[in-house]
Amino acid sequence: MRTFTSLAVALGLLLAAAPAPAVPAKAGALARLDADGDGRISREEAALAPALAQQFVLIDANRDGWLERAEMQDYARERRELRKAAVLKRFERLDANHDGVLDGPELDARPRLLRRDRNGDGRVELAEFRQPVPGRYRRGCRR
Repeated sequence: MRTFTSLAVALGLLLAAAPAPAVPAKAGALARLDADGDGRISREEAALAPALAQQFVLIDANRDGWLERAEMQDYARERRELRKAAVLKRFERLDANHDGVLDGPELDARPRLLRRDRNGDGRVELAEFRQPVPGRYRRGCRR
């Protein structure tokens, strides 16, 4: 038992003294996950990021089994556009009188929407609606 404990401590010290990876903390997903440094991500490398592994087939536009920077950027751009369209669609659905502003009865029916009123004028415009709700997400944590 004592030998096992000594071995575990030695292994822990060895791992702690190992140099950190040469990837900057703010590097993109490609640099962080590209273990072999070939500039692309394989399925095996993607497995280290479960969310990426789940969407691998969607991101791999040319179906070659590798994720390149351009594919990842294109996928991210498409996702942003889809989110923007969904927000606009929701705003239009809530804007019962189609005047481009949520106010009066529209806000009375959903008082929580007033949290989006950034300038305090009692109305929620599309620009305010698109911004995150204050206090909805905790730092570093999204639903």
